[in-house]
Amino acid sequence: MSKKLYNVISSFIYLIYFYVPQLITIKKKIFAQVGAYPIKEKIRAKVLDIVFVSAAICVSVQVIFFGLVTGKILIWCLEKEFSLKARALLASREKAVDCKDVALMEPQQWINAFTHVRLALIPKKKLLKTVNQMRENEKEKLLDVDKIVSSEPSSSIPSHITIWQKYMTIYFYVDNSDKREIACIFNTEDKITRKLCTPMTIWRIFCWKYEKRTRFNIEDDKWKSFGLKNGDEIFCEYSLKSNSNAPESGLSVDNIKFPVLYRGEVNEDNNFQFIPVQQQETKVKLVNDSQKKEKWRIGDKVEFRCKYHNDAWTAVDIKILQRAPLFSLFLKKKTFVHNIYT
Repeated sequence: MSKKLYNVISSFIYLIYFYVPQLITIKKKIFAQVGAYPIKEKIRAKVLDIVFVSAAICVSVQVIFFGLVTGKILIWCLEKEFSLKARALLASREKAVDCKDVALMEPQQWINAFTHVRLALIPKKKLLKTVNQMRENEKEKLLDVDKIVSSEPSSSIPSHITIWQKYMTIYFYVDNSDKREIACIFNTEDKITRKLCTPMTIWRIFCWKYEKRTRFNIEDDKWKSFGLKNGDEIFCEYSLKSNSNAPESGLSVDNIKFPVLYRGEVNEDNNFQFIPVQQQETKVKLVNDSQKKEKWRIGDKVEFRCKYHNDAWTAVDIKILQRAPLFSLFLKKKTFVHNIYT
């Protein structure tokens, strides 16, 4: 069987398995809407058949074109969520992006893949049998399905550690709310797309759509001397165990560093001063102390740490590294005034 013919057949299977039920549902909805109008039964049936057949033809052309042109894997026998994870894993770790690449994967590569992406026994066998069909087309030796399913991970990859999350950086702040400790965790490797609030004794982190949490004792001797207070930010290194499915385990805190220091230049916008912080991709507010004799200048280079207060990051423990020249401040203000009146 040629590769193109295999893709066409796979596309039709994909069409029948996924799209036909959706088209039937659409037909029922259209029938309910058309039924509200005084149209004869025969005409109404003709209209519905034309709409249904047209939609089916459009979808068929789209799916067949997808199978012929791109040649991507259609793992229709697997759960949708795992299918996405498997594709991402094979593309990133094994550099397998099409059917031929997957067919050439060695048994040990599949064992390592199943280490990182969990899958039940039956879908795992279905996947390997589908791969064997592709290997047969490529004239490759067939995989031993039972051996791969029952095999343990390679000794070169520790079974208790997930490589993707072996050491990641997280940031969180401590806050007192409703007379209890709250920790909000920021996953910097995910571009800080979300923050999660949980009790201080439990850290909850979303890693590749898997929720992992661990118990953390703030009174531990290793970091008790830090004296964490409201809004303090810390730098944390942790390791994630891949063979632990228990909700209260799987995440181990290895090290905590405090304080987390940044360096930046003082800026001004909308009548308040701020320092841009690249790590958090945000603006850190600069609050002037009324009792402080010296005020911050635009262009001052400072070192500081972040503190979360009143729903905003604030610079604290500020140390001036380099003062901005007075003439520089004068020129900036003069340019600003000039831009307003020109």
